[in-house]
Amino acid sequence: MMVRSRWLVVGCILIAIGFGLCILGYNKMQPSGLDHAVGVLEAVSGEKAPSGLKTDKTEGYVLIAAGAVSFFVGVGLTLKRR
Repeated sequence: MMVRSRWLVVGCILIAIGFGLCILGYNKMQPSGLDHAVGVLEAVSGEKAPSGLKTDKTEGYVLIAAGAVSFFVGVGLTLKRR
């Protein structure tokens, strides 16, 4: 019975960490003030801005992916039957 409760605790912790990572990744993917300004300049000038001016969203994608993996591993450990 002690083993089951350990898996349950670890699973719940991983679920919470996964949820937090997904929220952090989502926030990283939101456009910044610079992104809005570049969008306005693109609309006014009609030209595409250099890619160096826009915010890189790779970190947000990685955080969301890590959060999803952690969440589903936590669910698996929580529901594990022993």
